[in-house]
Amino acid sequence: MKNIDEAIKEKRAAIMRLQEEMETLERARVLLNGGTTHPLTFSETVTLRDSDRVRKGKRLRVHPMRGKVNPKSAIGHAVAVLRDRMNPLHLDEILSGVHKRGGQAKKASLGSSLAKMSKHGQIFYRASQPNTFGLIEWQAVKLTPSTGSLEVKGG
Repeated sequence: MKNIDEAIKEKRAAIMRLQEEMETLERARVLLNGGTTHPLTFSETVTLRDSDRVRKGKRLRVHPMRGKVNPKSAIGHAVAVLRDRMNPLHLDEILSGVHKRGGQAKKASLGSSLAKMSKHGQIFYRASQPNTFGLIEWQAVKLTPSTGSLEVKGG
């Protein structure tokens, strides 16, 4: 008979693997659908590294909203604005889109958040022009306008 602690540990590991597989499949579905069919109540998940989950053999408590974006927040509105336009936008355009959607954000605060998240590779990336940001999900798959076919980058 297995020790109860070992059985619990195995089940938790299996659940985490299944959750990671589901997140990967959900991202693939969004990318294959052009990134426009993602529901408004989206939750962008940022994959946690194993070192974030476990330290010295003990499981750390992780906040339930860690790695997710609240759609009512300024960042959530920014993601929605970028998904609506389907191309990288300058900070001023993102800010005006956030305000049109009913969100509240200051330019300095939103710019700082977008820059920090893009620096860490979370949700956003910095485009070639200054203060211009896009969604990371666009970097993995690119829709070719002339043929309408999907082109996978890096693969």
